[in-house]
Amino acid sequence: MLAEAIRRELSRGGQVYYLHNRVDNIESCAAHVSQMVPGARVGIAHGKMTEEELTEALKAIIAQVGATTPQEMGKVMGVATKQLAGRADGRAISAKVKELLA
Repeated sequence: MLAEAIRRELSRGGQVYYLHNRVDNIESCAAHVSQMVPGARVGIAHGKMTEEELTEALKAIIAQVGATTPQEMGKVMGVATKQLAGRADGRAISAKVKELLA
C-alpha cells in the first residue's frame, strides 16, 4: 500500500515525505523505501546532522529544484525549510544555501 501511494504521487510529478522517528536505523528505513520503489530518489535528513550531511542534503534539494544562481535561493529555501524543519537552524540553512549557490 505504501509503495503504491509513493509511485502514484511520483508519477504525477509530486514529492513524498516519509517520516521515521529513529535516527539510529534511518538508513535501513531509507534503503527499504528505495527497494519498495526502485528509481525513486530517497534522501535522509535528521536533527543530528553534521555540517557535511546538511551540505549533502542541501545539494540534493538544489538539484531537485534545478537552482543554479543565487537569485533562485527562494525556491531552494521553500523546499529546504519544509524538508529540514526542526532538523537544522534556519539561519544555518540559509547561509549554506547562499554558499552553495554563489
